[in-house]
Amino acid sequence: MVKDLRRTDIRANVRVNPFWIVSAEFGCASAGGQAILFGFPLVNGDFFIHEIACSVSTAFTDVDGIVEIGYGTLTELGALTEVDSDRYMIADEITANVAALYLGGLAIFNFFGVTIIVTGAEWATAKIKGNYGTGGVITSLAITGADYEALPVVYATIKANQLVGVARLRMLVSSMQ
Repeated sequence: MVKDLRRTDIRANVRVNPFWIVSAEFGCASAGGQAILFGFPLVNGDFFIHEIACSVSTAFTDVDGIVEIGYGTLTELGALTEVDSDRYMIADEITANVAALYLGGLAIFNFFGVTIIVTGAEWATAKIKGNYGTGGVITSLAITGADYEALPVVYATIKANQLVGVARLRMLVSSMQ
């Protein structure tokens, strides 16, 4: 089950870059499926993703109620293709049964003890590590817009049986056109 929740009331950005985009509310109404949060229909329009934050305003039934926030494509007929299901946030980054603001990316640095652990979604590891070592793929930091036959979208997967739970995704992006 795919539920399209992209907001249609967002006007064109008239301010300087970067700017925040905010999704519609998603949660228990999309339980057991995906909720499409953002679409990027500008052909050859490039967007750089600076930050990601998920705000849970009403706690979900389960701690892992938001399974992941991923990247995919959407056809003109509304069929979602999951390209990278956990590109932007993974369940470990969001304690969905606690209302709070969750920032993308987890990192543990201990320079004196030489421990450097970076975990989280591909976007976070690419941001922190770049293309070095076992870092994420650097292209995870950008989205290139396209037509509706392969429209890039950001979506959330919601665990089944969520009786309560409401969240919004916020992304700080720069338009690079």
